[in-house]
Amino acid sequence: MEKWPESRERQQVMAYVDEYFRRIVNKQTASDLRDQIEKLKSQGDFLGAERVLDKLAEIAAPKEKGALEKERDELRISYRRSEAQKIIAEGDKRAGDGTNRKLLDEAHRLGMRVIFDFVPNHTGLGFWAFQDVVKRGPRSPYWNWYFIKRWPFVPGDGSAYEGWWGLGSLPKLNTANPGVKRYLIEVTKYWVRFGFDGVRVDVPGDVLNPHAFFKEMRAELKAIKPDAYLVAEIWQRDPSWLRGDEFDSLMNYAIGRDILLRFAKGGSLALYNARRALADLARVYALYPEAVAGKVLRLA
Repeated sequence: MEKWPESRERQQVMAYVDEYFRRIVNKQTASDLRDQIEKLKSQGDFLGAERVLDKLAEIAAPKEKGALEKERDELRISYRRSEAQKIIAEGDKRAGDGTNRKLLDEAHRLGMRVIFDFVPNHTGLGFWAFQDVVKRGPRSPYWNWYFIKRWPFVPGDGSAYEGWWGLGSLPKLNTANPGVKRYLIEVTKYWVRFGFDGVRVDVPGDVLNPHAFFKEMRAELKAIKPDAYLVAEIWQRDPSWLRGDEFDSLMNYAIGRDILLRFAKGGSLALYNARRALADLARVYALYPEAVAGKVLRLA
């Protein structure tokens, strides 16, 4: 049978026909996929919606790719926030909030302000996410919340995972993981909404990407409670945390440990007398804004 002669014109026509029908099919497929995405979002299944969105991106026109990437990022944020809120809600059932509520209300009645201690760098061995990793290993959805070196392992074995300062009893959190970061920030927001007046952050300098983390945390907490008091456990003299976009003040170790304790220990006055102590105090106060010094850098 004689073949239809291949010509440039025929190739162009066939390419046009193929593209025409491809667009028709893709348009219908895209419509079906979009329906699936909206349905999954309405059900709170943001992870499922993201998977369908990936399929939609495969058939999308190049000019649509940017919008789909942005939508994917928004889905991921919604998913992390949703998961964090589910976890916190589950924790509420076991947290004994009745006692916390009574304590907080009584403190406020007496004119006291109460801040809570927040540890974003590591957890204990009994923390639910770590226990899930212990039991399920790489199958755990929280596997990447930590830095696991081998599994199975016995909790407390610091050689099997990274711990704070090498301590096996304090598994270090992977705060570069967006899910971990979102969970931690949602926890602080929950307790500020509950009624606490601020947050004291444990070892913030050990958190991964700390300045970015605490800038985001501050913005979200201040949006809830503008006068929430945010104080960081920083042991050395370091005003970089106090530029108005992270913390309101620091723990006063730079005064208490480095100056007052040294002076109080006594010894040879020629080595560290009152004049030298006052000079060191002046240098510390000069590092920080006046408002910060008035809040936390006190002698008592």
